[in-house]
Amino acid sequence: MKCSMIKINFGCYTQMFKGWINIDVLPLERYAAEHGFNFIRLDVRNSLPFPDDYADIVYHSHLIEHLTIEQAINFLKECRRIMKPGAVMRVSTPDLDIFIDAYLKGDMDKFSKAQPEIYSKFKTQAMKFSLIIFGNLGYTQERYWGHFMIYNEESLRELLELAGFNKIFRVTHKTSINSQLQKEINEGTFYDTWTDHSLIMEAVK
Repeated sequence: MKCSMIKINFGCYTQMFKGWINIDVLPLERYAAEHGFNFIRLDVRNSLPFPDDYADIVYHSHLIEHLTIEQAINFLKECRRIMKPGAVMRVSTPDLDIFIDAYLKGDMDKFSKAQPEIYSKFKTQAMKFSLIIFGNLGYTQERYWGHFMIYNEESLRELLELAGFNKIFRVTHKTSINSQLQKEINEGTFYDTWTDHSLIMEAVK
């Protein structure tokens, strides 16, 4: 009998997927139960409670920027540890280059739809840039810690390499190097959020 793939979605908030292990530090048990999702509550700043060579796919979206650099490296090392050989980790995070480009062009308003309402009340580009970079609008979400880091492709690649990954690829929200993940993207059962300002990369163990 063919075993089901182990797919883990870290820092999910309400972006949960059927057939995945959805994980967040927030108390989302009721939400998950009401919508039929598999959910585990845990803090990724600690060691992950999974054995070596366990997961086929690991995903985390807009999580890594909320960790200090030391926490991020440790978390990515833990992700690599629990991944099977050949498994893929997909990382989505705000893209520093997109924000800098928008700031220089005076186009920070383009991100308004993805921000709380108060973002649109500020007029200056510098204020909007700072609010996004530092995550200071996060008081609208429970236990939001703001941003410790913002990455571009070069710096995220460096971080992944420090964690032990050497096969690293930039992808889009519509593509994956993993056939199962590509299938779920095509079917609409898996999706990335905030794609207008996200950097998405995949790393193979």
